[in-house]
Amino acid sequence: MKRTWCYAALLAAMVSGCSSDDETAGMDSTEIKVGATVYGAVTKAPVTTGDEFTAAITAFEGTSTPTDWTAAPSWTNSVTLTAAETAAGNKTPLNTSKTYPEGKTVYMAAWHPNIASSDGVVTFKKDGTEDVMWGGIVNGNKTTPVGPFAFTHALTQLVFKVQATEAYLAANTGKAIKAIEVQGGQYAQSMTIADGAITYATAANIPVPGAPETPQELTSTLVTFGEPLMIKALDGVKVKVQYGDDSYSNEVTINNAETNKSLKAEAGSSHLISLSFQANGEVAIQGTASVAPWKVGAEGSGTIE
Repeated sequence: MKRTWCYAALLAAMVSGCSSDDETAGMDSTEIKVGATVYGAVTKAPVTTGDEFTAAITAFEGTSTPTDWTAAPSWTNSVTLTAAETAAGNKTPLNTSKTYPEGKTVYMAAWHPNIASSDGVVTFKKDGTEDVMWGGIVNGNKTTPVGPFAFTHALTQLVFKVQATEAYLAANTGKAIKAIEVQGGQYAQSMTIADGAITYATAANIPVPGAPETPQELTSTLVTFGEPLMIKALDGVKVKVQYGDDSYSNEVTINNAETNKSLKAEAGSSHLISLSFQANGEVAIQGTASVAPWKVGAEGSGTIE
């Protein structure tokens, strides 16, 4: 009886040992994990340095680099990453877990926003709120895991603030802003996932998104109007203001606050544009707020009389 118990104990120990080994083996070292870098911080946009964002992924499995990213992919997925300007040591599993295929390499293209591609093309909403980024293409296999995606901001970001002088307010009691329109702006229309090339919508007068339902009354305090607008880079920025009574201001050229020359709104840069409403004959007031960083971008200002 004692011998039987010993054998049983030994057997239990052996089973326990095997179970432990199996559990260790079950922690799959071939699971696909990725990292990312995002060049530049973002202010009040979907992707902010230090925040999480979700990127869409299309993948092909094979023994050579895909030549046709418009073909039906091996699989699609997404990954939730933390925006950083340098690659972190830790990598993140895909939102739907995947492992490297046996004897093949996986090739992945990534982009943001997390919108599904069709025939290798991503189509955007065209509302000025989308922080369009292409993460590039990475590849890896069981022995050589994928490196990090490197996302770059494809558009320029315009952040608007408004204020009025006391003289303007005295002459224009209750004056309110219904909309600010950027003249000749272009929304990102679509992007090819093979190379990140973007097509743009026809140039139009584009409203700053997030305008309040009730026109925003002007005050002597410099305050934000709407949400950051993300559009194609502009060699020069011109705007018109729509007032609460549906009348419009004249076209205002926005100047670089530092050089006093026409503001060049560059891709990957965020530009703070301060509009100063002034009574006739007043001296223009330059904006004093700092540039909101993506990449360092010039600050702009405009005077409306």
